[in-house]
Parts: sequence; C-alpha cells; structure tokens
Amino acid sequence: MDKKTALLLIDIQMDYFEGGAFPMDSVQREAAVACAAKVLASARATEHLVVHVRHEGERSPFLRKGTPGTAIHPDVAPLDGELVVSKRHPNSFRQTALQEILQEHGIERLVVGGMIAWMCVQSTVRAAADLGYEVLLVPGMVASKGFTCMGIGLDAKATMAAAMFPLFLRFAKETTEQEAIAALGSKEPWTDSDASAPGGRASPYGVSMVQTFADNDSP
Repeated sequence: MDKKTALLLIDIQMDYFEGGAFPMDSVQREAAVACAAKVLASARATEHLVVHVRHEGERSPFLRKGTPGTAIHPDVAPLDGELVVSKRHPNSFRQTALQEILQEHGIERLVVGGMIAWMCVQSTVRAAADLGYEVLLVPGMVASKGFTCMGIGLDAKATMAAAMFPLFLRFAKETTEQEAIAALGSKEPWTDSDASAPGGRASPYGVSMVQTFADNDSP
C-alpha cells in the first residue's frame, strides 16, 4: 500500500455553498463535495494522510475569520485526529505548516480538490508542483464561479476550463474520481447507505478535536 500519497482538500467551506457569502456554481459545488466525500472516505479507509485546508481571512468579504462561512462543509468535515491547516493566502503553503506536515509524513504525491478553481486551487497546485510534489488534480472535486473581466463574461464552465488548462498542461495530472480512489489504495468508495460515511449516523471515527495549524503572521 502506497503511504506516500496524501489527500489535500482546499477550502470546501460554507461560504461557497447556498446561503454563503460567495457561492460557487450550484451544479459544480454539489458535484465537487459529493466527489470529495467519496475520495475522503477512501483515504480514511486506507489510513492515508488527510489534510483539510481552511481559509480564514482578516478583511475579506467572504471566508472572514470568526464567521459561520468559514466552517468546512459537513459532508467533508474533519474527524478526530485529521489535520486542518488555516491560511490567509490563496497558496496553502504560504505562511502555514503545510510543507512541514507533508515532509514529516514523507509525502511525495498529493490528490487535490477544492475551491475556488481559479484562485486557491490554482495557487496551491502550482506551489505544490514547484515544491516537487506529484499532483493528481481531480476536476470533479473542484468548483468554480463565473465572472466578468476586461468586458468579457465567462460562466462557471468556462472559468473552470480556463483554470484547469494550465494546471493540466504543466503542473498536475488530470485525475478522475476512480483514479484518485485507486491512488489512495481503495477500489470501492462508500455508498449513501453506508452508516460509516462522512456525516453518516454512526461514524466509527467519532468527532472531537482536530489538529489545527494556523498562520500567526499578519496577512
């Protein structure tokens, strides 16, 4: 079993969902969290390292520290003993303990998903590749949001494609949900009827304290 692979989930937080301050495309966000929950269950089943990244800004209009929107989505919420890295910058490695955590565990390869495709996912994947990690980026586990720039309006599908193209060209391998699960050493993910699934009624893991690494410097 390959224990040198870790799962990195970036900013799957409530401000990006319905009722949040900066919701992603509804189809993409729901598909992404469902995919992430399955991949996460496989990582847990095979005891691979799982790192949750949570953005907590000081002055941002969304994901502001101390607000309910910074909570990680319940379908992928960290369990007791899982690591949570708090950040203030798009790059999950900048002024955090993420690199030290991965080095301590001898990690060489990362399975990555999260939000937003064109911001924190982009920045983190590029940084991970520059640091020498093999990156397996799962587009089904990523969500985006449309925007207008330079007078050109782009919907979420277009911004997703624009964000993924340079990453797959140079920095990461395009990876399916099934390939991600295989990389984490499990062939069969949990199903909706599995009570041990994240958020299930009888999780065997229990939920108590999680280990958090925060950036103590000013943004």
